[in-house]
Amino acid sequence: MSASFDFKQFQATTPLDGTTIWTWLFTRNAQRITVKRARPALENLEKIFAATFRLANEVGFRAMTLRDLCRETGLSMGGLYGYIASKDQLAEMIEDVVRHASGAVPEWFAHIEDPLERLEAMVRGWIYLSELLQPWFYFVTWIRAR
Repeated sequence: MSASFDFKQFQATTPLDGTTIWTWLFTRNAQRITVKRARPALENLEKIFAATFRLANEVGFRAMTLRDLCRETGLSMGGLYGYIASKDQLAEMIEDVVRHASGAVPEWFAHIEDPLERLEAMVRGWIYLSELLQPWFYFVTWIRAR
């Protein structure tokens, strides 16, 4: 990708987006996640994190309980524990996604030789990434502020 790209081009080439994130999250946390069948695991991870972002916005992450998360996702407590052991672990997983994605941006544009073009591409990439993963970035920013 050159330094001059738009959001659609970025979406088409980024390895971590709103769809692939579930596979990446599942693979990266394989030692924590006891559910091993990929299809239901990916669907449930999407439910868990979407509900987490919704609840964190509505009642606040600190006030949110795992029971609230079960109610929002339709998972039992035992089912939820197949993915996360605690709210702290959930927050760690979210921060890990943001940290990994942010750290990958310079690698995506390392092939651009001109330093100013590479800098422009990295800034543009970071802005687009924060748009693609908006709930994740918002959560990390909000949780750090508290």
